[in-house]
Amino acid sequence: MNARVRSAVIGVSRFARKLRSQLPKIAAVNAPVLLTGPTGVGKSYLARVIHELSPRKHKKLISLNCAAIPQMLLENELFGHEKGAFTGAQSRYEGKILAAHEGTLFLDEIAEMPFDLQAKLLTVLEEKRFSPLGSNEVITVDVRIVVATNKNVQKALQTGELREDLFYRLNTFHIQIPPLKERPEDIMPTVLHLKQLLEEKYGVSVQIPEETLDYLRALTWPGNLREIYHFLERVIINGHRTLTPSVAEKYIDSPTESAPLTLNKIVPLKEAIASYIKQVVQLADSKADAARKLSIDIKTLNKYLNYETSPNETKGNP
Repeated sequence: MNARVRSAVIGVSRFARKLRSQLPKIAAVNAPVLLTGPTGVGKSYLARVIHELSPRKHKKLISLNCAAIPQMLLENELFGHEKGAFTGAQSRYEGKILAAHEGTLFLDEIAEMPFDLQAKLLTVLEEKRFSPLGSNEVITVDVRIVVATNKNVQKALQTGELREDLFYRLNTFHIQIPPLKERPEDIMPTVLHLKQLLEEKYGVSVQIPEETLDYLRALTWPGNLREIYHFLERVIINGHRTLTPSVAEKYIDSPTESAPLTLNKIVPLKEAIASYIKQVVQLADSKADAARKLSIDIKTLNKYLNYETSPNETKGNP
């Protein structure tokens, strides 16, 4: 499997395994992609991975958050304008769609786009052409469009926030990313993966004992991956190099509410650790390199590489 895929989708849940198998196929074609899921689950990161795995990877990935741009300016940001198109338009502006020509355009919070503007986007999807503001010129464009929303799609369709025709055009590939509280077996691999990224960013090493991993795995993490990342970053910035449960509790944003764990859903902690470590070894240059990245010794690394689930331990769903 492509190393970029293995590093992009961390986890042992059914969702993570299925996405790892599907991602190369999704990235290889030019069809639009709809990413849905709550805030912080990694939709923008996944959009970037899809671009980097695609034949368009050598061209630009242009991103635009539809909720961050005032509605009256959003059309201009997307389609651009000709000089003199409106007061203050002193020069031509190409807009995000043309800037993403032969590359990928990622539109976050698509349900925040005005209804009539969604119709113009649909034309781009279906006909690969558009006209800038203040121009009669029709521009042909080759762009792959990936969109995301944290809203419930069915409710957005019912309330008119999302056009039904646009939804069905975008729905060629629909990746619905569940929150971490619905796949708690992915929490621990996520913690270890993000810890590794932050260790490389700050040039430090942080030890996380197994009792702390148990503690962190029992939380609901309403902010998902983003919340875990910023939690670990605060720990590192404040100088902690061993993350004990008492230290962790000081930096947790969310209430220490237990996630709804069930025996038939949860992979045992040692099995989850072993699965993650095997992924890191596959990506590393050597076992020694993997051990260094994980901040463990070779003996511990080998123990987990040789780990097999005991008959008395409960395995997660396939």
